[in-house]
Amino acid sequence: MVRVDETEYPWSKAIRLALALGIVWGAAMFLMAVVASYTTTYAHEMVRVFASIYWGYEASWAGALLGLLWGFVDAFVGTLIVAAVYRALGGVQHRHAHASHPSPA
Repeated sequence: MVRVDETEYPWSKAIRLALALGIVWGAAMFLMAVVASYTTTYAHEMVRVFASIYWGYEASWAGALLGLLWGFVDAFVGTLIVAAVYRALGGVQHRHAHASHPSPA
């Protein structure tokens, strides 16, 4: 695994988290549409609710693919917005070690 220097790339953790949440949410939207297309469970109602948000989302294979795309984008962008607000509120503190400033004993 490649280590990333957080001081050089301060957004790397936020991007990795956004990718992870995007993949999980997109997969959830995909699976919900597939399940709803084959069954008469509560998934139909959930798909109907999300269809009012995600254009083209429906209980079909095409709708599942659109849900995968919309879910990924929604969670990815939403996570980056949360990360930006968190950083703006001072939630991330960087520790810089400088040779000219020895740590207190």
